[in-house]
Amino acid sequence: MPQLQTDPDPALLAAVDAQCFAEAWDTIGYAQLRANPAVQAWLLRDDAGAPAGLLCFQRVGDEAEVYRIAVLPALRGQGLGRWLLVRFMARARAEGLRRAYLEVRESNAAARRLYEAAGFAEAGRRPGYYRQPSEDAVLYAWDAAPDAPVRD
Repeated sequence: MPQLQTDPDPALLAAVDAQCFAEAWDTIGYAQLRANPAVQAWLLRDDAGAPAGLLCFQRVGDEAEVYRIAVLPALRGQGLGRWLLVRFMARARAEGLRRAYLEVRESNAAARRLYEAAGFAEAGRRPGYYRQPSEDAVLYAWDAAPDAPVRD
């Protein structure tokens, strides 16, 4: 069963990030984020305890913005992203948040299917937001109301 580490070392987060994103965040960036009490960073560990992915978000009032969610490339397609996202959604609801937002590359069909299956809905676009290569970001929003779906 996967596990979450809710107080991971910024260097470990950066190492996972570097394997998942072309524009990776470094150790200093994660340390600065974690210094903000509104930011939470989670490390996903696989059944053996090895790093498998991450999720980083910031709470802003009664909303959250997911900055990063990723699973190591070799472990994708095993449901770990869904497992991580559902835990985030449950935590958001338990903490009384009413809405959560995230963005994704337009071409990232697997992530978009994951978010939509979990109950996120497309809420807008940011043209040319991503670099390496240049691409639009698709914005998603999730209503965290108690009766809103969380599809595990």
